[in-house]
Amino acid sequence: MKKIILISAICTICSQAHSQWNLTGNAGTNASTNFIGTTDNKAFKIRTNNAVRITINSSGKVGIGTSSPAFKLDVKGGSINTDSVYRIGGNTVLSVKGFNTFVGISSGVSNTTGSSNTATGYATLSSNNTGYANTANGMYALFSNTSGSENTGTGRRALYNNTTGNSNTANGVEALYSNTSGNQHTATGSYALHSNTTGNENTAHGFEALYSNTTGNYNCAFGHKALRSLSGQYGNTAFGNNALFSCTTGSVNTAIGHNALYYNTTGLSNTGIGNQALGNNTTGNWNTAIGDNASASLGTFAQASSFGAYAYVNASYKVRIGSSNITVIEGQVAFSTPSDARFKENILDDVKGLDFITKLKPVSYNFNRLKYAQHVREPLTPGRKEKLIEQSQYRSAGFIAQDVERLIRETGFTSFDAVHAPTNETDNYSVGYAEFVVPLVKAVQELNEENTKLKNKIESMSSCLESLCSSNQLKSSSENSIATDASKLEQNNPNPFKENTTIRFYISVTSGKALLKVFSMNGEELKSFVISAKGKGQIEITGNTLAPGIYTYVLIVDNLSVDTKQMVITK
Repeated sequence: MKKIILISAICTICSQAHSQWNLTGNAGTNASTNFIGTTDNKAFKIRTNNAVRITINSSGKVGIGTSSPAFKLDVKGGSINTDSVYRIGGNTVLSVKGFNTFVGISSGVSNTTGSSNTATGYATLSSNNTGYANTANGMYALFSNTSGSENTGTGRRALYNNTTGNSNTANGVEALYSNTSGNQHTATGSYALHSNTTGNENTAHGFEALYSNTTGNYNCAFGHKALRSLSGQYGNTAFGNNALFSCTTGSVNTAIGHNALYYNTTGLSNTGIGNQALGNNTTGNWNTAIGDNASASLGTFAQASSFGAYAYVNASYKVRIGSSNITVIEGQVAFSTPSDARFKENILDDVKGLDFITKLKPVSYNFNRLKYAQHVREPLTPGRKEKLIEQSQYRSAGFIAQDVERLIRETGFTSFDAVHAPTNETDNYSVGYAEFVVPLVKAVQELNEENTKLKNKIESMSSCLESLCSSNQLKSSSENSIATDASKLEQNNPNPFKENTTIRFYISVTSGKALLKVFSMNGEELKSFVISAKGKGQIEITGNTLAPGIYTYVLIVDNLSVDTKQMVITK
């Protein structure tokens, strides 16, 4: 009996030993029946040094450092700088240190006291130790940052070399790549502000916008390759693809529009607004162009301005309004020129008048607009050439600038600045017609003075004639009033004249003898014509029979002076 009991106990012990999980490994297991865990509604716990380290509750939530996990993976406790690190394949892939979150291999591995940083991607914020409030997204983003703070880098190698720069934002592949200590930049687009090192407060939006800038400050570039070549200047603003593309050291330029100020290299304080506005300026300064293709014929002008589509200014210190196609420039009021006695000095009464005006040569002409456009280098886009040829058929009247320039020299009227002479190979002669008002006013004043003298002489002559008639016992005016009332002279036409003029008159049918006499300014009788017919009549005066000057002609009827007029003969 005892043997039976002993054998039974041995069998039971063997059976129990066979169902246990061996610490040295097990064989012949069944995955559906052999496992470590619980079969009831109890948590599974793993201990070390008799302390619970891992808890898997009945809902499948895993707790590390907590026996009551609230999430699928709940980790608590331990040192924030050493224990909140997660590795895969020997590489740290997640590190939550204090208020920092680093996700990615080598991300934030050097951080010591820096806080409030967020980095996602391989080697992001890898060198950071004390910098705070940085955000890095993308491979090598903010890789070199050590103590810089409040930076945001999104994109492969964005802000890669930044070490101590603050408050920078870079979005795009290698955006702000070279920045080390520059502050307060915003770069959006691949390679935007790529070369910036220590420059501050620049804004670049677009592929390679402000690509070459290194130390320049306060520049703004919006558009594909806008301000791409700038290296170290300040205050430039570019809006549009390739705007200010070639600018290297120019400063305080403003370019708005596709290719605006494209070739500007060192020019400063230029403004180009419109497609390719001031597109050919290179080293010129203080120039302005507003309008599609508005520009300058050379790239070296200063203070030259052009306004309107295809308007091309062709000299420094010159303003051009409209292209060669323009036919009307209109305003509600006249253009004004400053004229203030407080600023006018060395005032002289030496303006040329009648002598200058009478020598001018007005002409009519056709202006070859196409030839002019080619001369000033206006772009001849499709359709413009034909339009210019059509507009060249219009007739105009005016002066030839070279003729006026020659007359100014001949008369010594050097203070008269109505003619602009070319200053370079693309410039042209031009005439300021408004300037002719001054010598015209002077000429009218001179004529008025001569007319006053002439009037006095005529009155004196009339008095002498009346006395002469009385001494010869001519009929009195009362006796001849009926005969002379209707007799009269008309003003000669044309007046002034050079070759011929016509004097028309009317002689009363009741009158007797009638004469037409011509006198000089000195009262000398030069011509006398007997009028035999009554009623309307006329007399032709030939200009080459008298010298240029002012003359008086008198109608005498029945020995009485009944009417007087003046005529002017020019050279």
